[in-house]
Amino acid sequence: MNMVKVRCWQYSVGEGESVFATYPEGNMGHNLMSCLNCGQVYAVNIETVVYIGPPLAERLAASRCAKCGEPLNEHAHSYPEKYLSHTGVIESFLKPGVIPPEETSVIVELPGLYG
Repeated sequence: MNMVKVRCWQYSVGEGESVFATYPEGNMGHNLMSCLNCGQVYAVNIETVVYIGPPLAERLAASRCAKCGEPLNEHAHSYPEKYLSHTGVIESFLKPGVIPPEETSVIVELPGLYG
């Protein structure tokens, strides 16, 4: 998997732990997914899913986690809606509906599920 740069906003979810969230617009930008077996986070290029394919479900069925090797169609979930905490518990986070200012964002390099 190639690494891709993704604009994210970081949110604290507990002592010493944080999650990243994206705010894609229309068919542009990235969504995030994570492996609930090991916590690896992946970038999903929305433009590629919509215009080039294959559909996300098909891509996940053909992919294994780069970190733990488990099949992603069995262990991947939208992130940060569900994520594996540093204590090994599956947690949930609902990102705020208002997009924070761009100057508070960070660029994170993540494995891309497409490309």
